[in-house]
Amino acid sequence: MSKRTRDIPDDEDVSDTQIKRRSVGRMCLVSLLVEAEEDLRRETERFYVRHDVDLQGMPEEEFKLNFRLDNYADFQRLLIALQIPAIICENGTLATPEFGLAVVLRRLSFPNRWFDDMKLLGRDRSQLSRIYNRTIDFIWDTHGHLLSTLNQPVLSYERLQTYCAAVSTASKRCFGIP
Repeated sequence: MSKRTRDIPDDEDVSDTQIKRRSVGRMCLVSLLVEAEEDLRRETERFYVRHDVDLQGMPEEEFKLNFRLDNYADFQRLLIALQIPAIICENGTLATPEFGLAVVLRRLSFPNRWFDDMKLLGRDRSQLSRIYNRTIDFIWDTHGHLLSTLNQPVLSYERLQTYCAAVSTASKRCFGIP
């Protein structure tokens, strides 16, 4: 018999004291795992507190910084133009059309992480990501044809001439425009 098999006691050789020690050891391990899970939950909650975003009451400077629109009135005009409905994600997450557009504008305003947006928008990362994806999908499905087809009334010959004249004038004052 090898040394290894001799070191492992049979069930008959295990005393009540050894069983109690193993049980206590397992209970300590379980309590450590539970404590670590609670610490992780508390750490996450420290950064994330669910709240509603007051877009209408946000100062204009902060609104422009966060969403790249001058004010709430511009935000409302864009919301009406895009005709975004209430957002219902596949996991049941709900968001108003206003919140969906706010998530998209915040995400597209400058490079940032979902973790950074949790504090401002009051939702966790997975919810923000799902709401963003669902809103972008709706915008593309509804208005994507405007980008995929060049046969648009906005691209008339007269408007293109006006654009060329504006770029030509700007090129004299701006660096980088040929």
